[in-house]
Amino acid sequence: AAPNNLPWQTQAVLSVGAGIYEELLFRLAAITLLNILLVDFLEMKTAHAIPIIILTSALLFAAYHFLGDTPMNPSYFFFLTFFGIYCAGIFIFRGFGIAVGTHAIYDLIVVAIPHFAHH
Repeated sequence: AAPNNLPWQTQAVLSVGAGIYEELLFRLAAITLLNILLVDFLEMKTAHAIPIIILTSALLFAAYHFLGDTPMNPSYFFFLTFFGIYCAGIFIFRGFGIAVGTHAIYDLIVVAIPHFAHH
């Protein structure tokens, strides 16, 4: 989520942008590259590769949120991994646009809840 000290409108724009960027990086790019590596290059059966691809992309997504000075929080890491698995499933079975929309809407809800809770 966007930093809380910014105006809610800025947080909303950053949240939508983060949803687009993260889905591009961790679903479209990572899943595609992992698929090329495991299925095309290593000739792994797709049925065996998909769970590995989904979990790997989800773990990368979760780890990304703890780069820099953000302290590791195991319960939040688990939540982000689960959300990454969920978004990967949406990406694989429904497509990139639906995954981006789902992620962006979630991020907007995260921004909206504290804003409306204080008003």
